[in-house]
Amino acid sequence: MPEELIEEVVKLNPDIKVVILVRNPIERAWSHAKLALMRKPGKKLDEVSPQRFEKFFRDQYEVDCGHYTRILSNWTAALKEGNLFVGN
Repeated sequence: MPEELIEEVVKLNPDIKVVILVRNPIERAWSHAKLALMRKPGKKLDEVSPQRFEKFFRDQYEVDCGHYTRILSNWTAALKEGNLFVGN
């Protein structure tokens, strides 16, 4: 979530409590790639080209999804102390 949107959410509810669950970043990225690239029912992993996977993993949105330190920093900066829980 962009910082500006986080700030808007917190502005709407200054007492909001946020739960962020993190996964192993490689497992998260792989799971997301399979979900996105194999949406068609019955599609097999070997039907997706290595180039398509590479393009997916280089997409800036995908890179940002795995940047946990930035995500946590953005939320921590906007929330009241004690209103962020991080788990796995």
